[in-house]
Amino acid sequence: MDIKETLARLAQRRDELNLQAHLFKAEARDRWEELEKSWHNFTQAVDRKERMVDDSDENVNALLRGLAGDIERGYKNFLNEP
Repeated sequence: MDIKETLARLAQRRDELNLQAHLFKAEARDRWEELEKSWHNFTQAVDRKERMVDDSDENVNALLRGLAGDIERGYKNFLNEP
């Protein structure tokens, strides 16, 4: 799966969770704020990658895959999914 597809999938997941945000208790809100920071860092990294001349840099791609995985795990943990 490429980074753009991952970004789109995570964006949809984020939007779904964000709609429920008004129901969150204080502890959940704190966890959500941390996930939002991770999301912001990820989208900035994707934007920087798109501006790079060499789009094939495997180190950058690996970093983005790692950030995406962290966010996805965070969303699953937030919802207590297996």
